[in-house]
Amino acid sequence: MVTTPAQGAPTHAGLSDMEELFMLDAESTVETLEGLSGNIFELDDSELDLYVITVHGIKSALANIGQTALSADALTLEKAGDARDFALMAAKTPALIDALKGVLTNFRAVKERSEGDMVTVSGESAAYLRDTLLGIKAACDTLDKDAAKAALNELKQKTWPPPVADALNDIVVCLLHSEFKTAASLAEKTANMY
Repeated sequence: MVTTPAQGAPTHAGLSDMEELFMLDAESTVETLEGLSGNIFELDDSELDLYVITVHGIKSALANIGQTALSADALTLEKAGDARDFALMAAKTPALIDALKGVLTNFRAVKERSEGDMVTVSGESAAYLRDTLLGIKAACDTLDKDAAKAALNELKQKTWPPPVADALNDIVVCLLHSEFKTAASLAEKTANMY
């Protein structure tokens, strides 16, 4: 059975390693800032130091993922903390927290969709894929371009996991250049995955 993504779901590569790390940092930052923001005007020196260190850290993390406007907002709050400008901190910290939550929500959605977009092959679909790929190999071994293309077109009507889809695209290119030996090898190699 071939499992495909939800109808109309966008496809994407998922999150980068830097974005994955950002999520961990941002979750901790949100928790810390929410804890401190309720009594910003009453922060003692150690709490103020924690505030400044926290916004400094998220400033760099935001810059690393290309969120330059939010990074600039964090810099403003870092400077406000250093200057003990509690009014500015109180005014702007909730907006930074909300923005971080928004980025986290977006990243979680991307992560969930990318995990949900994975197409799997099992059971009858795996047997069909394997048999058809071996048919393509056999056609290529006998230089029967028309039979190979017909089987390939049949496979391309379905949604396959990225390694299979990539292999099918590579086989198309090989057939375009009459590279039957390479096409046969790719078809066999892909068939052996299932």
